[in-house]
Parts: sequence; structure tokens; C-alpha cells
Amino acid sequence: MGIAAAYPGIVLARQAQQWLVQHGIAARVMGELDALGGAGLASKGGGFGVTVDDALEPAARELLREWERMPPLAAADLEAQATPDLSRLDPRVLAPCPSCGERLPLDASVAHCPACAAPVSVTDVLLARHGPELLALCYEDTSEPLDGEAIDALDLRCPRCEYALRGLGRSGACPECGEPYTKQGIIQSRSGL
Repeated sequence: MGIAAAYPGIVLARQAQQWLVQHGIAARVMGELDALGGAGLASKGGGFGVTVDDALEPAARELLREWERMPPLAAADLEAQATPDLSRLDPRVLAPCPSCGERLPLDASVAHCPACAAPVSVTDVLLARHGPELLALCYEDTSEPLDGEAIDALDLRCPRCEYALRGLGRSGACPECGEPYTKQGIIQSRSGL
């Protein structure tokens, strides 16, 4: 794995990763935030590196240069993308008001509890009560699967024994250890998608 680019912040690194994935290159962000919110693994040239398979590094660098030349999104567009769609959650998920304990509606735009009028952020209540994993369900998965040619070009390895799967089918059982695999599944787990 080679570092295609490095960025000072997690947001830019994640956007670069998504750009590469949208263009058929599996990528991963190194230097993810740790459980305490600090930077974990440092990467060369900046706080967060975007890594790709060595064979795809030149193409990834060219795509990232193209992406960096594009105009940035307006703040309103970023705000709309960042607001979770809480209606995607199971309606049984509880979000009690911190002031009165009444159940809050699953709506990120609610700024005051309907029962006691106390200021509240439903998103913050959900994060505190259920953790950030719950909010992952509130966003549309915009990642697209790689086409067959792109998958065939990757140097993928068995998740269990690291046996090279190049030249084998896109799904099957590892000839070394018998572990079932799908190459798309390996890519998604490596990309953190």
C-alpha cells in the first residue's frame, strides 16, 4: 500500500478517499481518529494519508490532483450533507430529553424539546446514548461497487491467511485455507466503507 496523498485534516482525507472510490480505486485513510478524538497513526506529509495499492498509486495521484483543482463546495452544501436523516432510524430508538426525560422526535432540526421547551440537539442525545455507529445509518451509502476490471487489477489477499487472490474468481474459497471470500467484500473492509 502506498500513500497517494496526505492531508492535514480528516475531512479532506475522507473526501479524497470517496473521490477515489467513486472512480474505481479502493482507498483507505490512515491516521484515523482514535477513541479519544486525537490523531492516531501519523502519515507522511500530513496528519492523514490516503493509501491505495501500489500499482494504482500513479492513477490515484492523478485523480486526486484533478479533485484538488475542483472548486470547493459551498458551506450550505456541506451543511446539508452533514445533517443526519434521523428518519432512517428504527422508530423504536429512544432519544429522551436531558431536561424532562420525554421522548424526542427523531428529527435533527428539532432545537427545543416539545414537552418542556428546553434547548436540545436530538443528534447529540443519540450520540451520547447510542454512540456514533447509530448515526452511520442516517446517511445514504454513496459508494459504488468497483467494476470487474478494476477489481481484477487489485492485489487482494485472503482475509484469513493472506494468500494472493490475483487471477482467481471474484468470489470463492481461498485455495490455501478454504476461507470463503468476495473480492468486493475485501475491498470494502479494507476501505472502511
